[in-house]
Amino acid sequence: MKKVLYLLIFPYLFLVIQSCHSSEKNTLGNNLKTMKGYYIYGVEVSSFQPCGSKKVYWVVGTNEILADLTKKYEQLNTKLYGEVFAVFKGKNIGRAKDGFAQDYDGQVKVEKIIDLKRKSSKDCK
Repeated sequence: MKKVLYLLIFPYLFLVIQSCHSSEKNTLGNNLKTMKGYYIYGVEVSSFQPCGSKKVYWVVGTNEILADLTKKYEQLNTKLYGEVFAVFKGKNIGRAKDGFAQDYDGQVKVEKIIDLKRKSSKDCK
């Protein structure tokens, strides 16, 4: 009886563990890129322009990531809507269908902030 019970429970537990591992992999998977460029924050503005691109993206992320990004931005920036250089792990999640974000070339979801610093002439080189 115990063998039958083990044979029934073990495959189920294996599937549960694998599904948890797979969802974590999808969240932090290969589609994340290291992105470098200029970030601007302000009233109804949260944008990112990658180095060497004319495209500007609306920035999204978890409440924790966005709060951290805002805090670091405000510590570095003294000008209203001033640019700071940002490096983060993130991904392009396509265009927004409504809100302020729809006026941008797309949306970038920030998963991890690597660096945020004052803008300089050496940033995108």
